[in-house]
Amino acid sequence: MSPPDQGYGTVARTLHWLMAVLLMLQWLAGEKSRLFGGMSLHFSLGLTLMVLVMMRLAWRITHPAPPPPAAAPRWERLAARGMHYAWYLLMLALPISGILNRQLRGKTTSWFGVIDFPAWLSPDKYWAHQMEELHETLASVFLVLLAVHVAAALKHQFIDRDQVLGSMLRGSG
Repeated sequence: MSPPDQGYGTVARTLHWLMAVLLMLQWLAGEKSRLFGGMSLHFSLGLTLMVLVMMRLAWRITHPAPPPPAAAPRWERLAARGMHYAWYLLMLALPISGILNRQLRGKTTSWFGVIDFPAWLSPDKYWAHQMEELHETLASVFLVLLAVHVAAALKHQFIDRDQVLGSMLRGSG
């Protein structure tokens, strides 16, 4: 494990940017499913992202993030920690709510047409609707967190002029 002042390692950076791209594609595939020939890409990406977030969590537990800049105020350090917890919770809750929605509709979910996951829950229209509503609400929260996350990264880069963004781009502390 590299010392904390070395910034984020290659694995953490790769998972971060890969997931960033896939999450945005995932959202787009859900919102504009007709452009992608239906919802199957959205479902497949959701399953893929669920596996990636579990890998990312395991990596994060065994390879802690670099500390925030020493000059950062306490409230900012707490907000950053809260934001990271919220991201992980959201990245788990979104696919789980999507899977439950499909299950409660009695639908099979396919992973890129290679593996089919049959429904194992009894169909329930009411709870399927609740899961769909939850999934859509979580997607809206995702967009808000994304905007805050990007704004914070830009603040660090252009106002604070510290290396927070650089540590996620280049790994340098």
